[in-house]
Amino acid sequence: SYSRLKKMINYLKLSKEDVFIDLGCGAGRPVFLVGTQRLKKVIGIEIRKELVDIARRNLGNLKLNNTPIEIINTDASAFDVKEGTVFFMFNPFGEKTFTKVIENIKKSLVTNPRKVRIVYYCSVYKDLLGSQDWLVSEGEIDKTDIFVWRSKLN
Repeated sequence: SYSRLKKMINYLKLSKEDVFIDLGCGAGRPVFLVGTQRLKKVIGIEIRKELVDIARRNLGNLKLNNTPIEIINTDASAFDVKEGTVFFMFNPFGEKTFTKVIENIKKSLVTNPRKVRIVYYCSVYKDLLGSQDWLVSEGEIDKTDIFVWRSKLN
């Protein structure tokens, strides 16, 4: 819902240096809401072409000018995450892909050290995130079922 996403945005205090990546963005609701803020970039990743087409059409209709927004049709586990600082997932895929995405984010910190946050809207794989030795849980955002972890590099 928009109210939960607005609570998330308020909590994250996104900056002009942030690159927000929605992994499994669907038709793009979180991408567009975050895109109303001033960020370096917002990227939506979606494997299903029909959803990418809808998201791109929605983007064209919205005329957002605060932040560059890209919608990319690819598998989230194959996407190069090196520029991302905030990764959002609304339980978009199965455990195998989820695990690969988390591994890719961790590996990207070796080549591009930076502070990252992982925002997970669901609790299905919450324990998987909690078991990562490179992440610290910040907990749930205001009873929204949206959970945040940050890298230990900061």
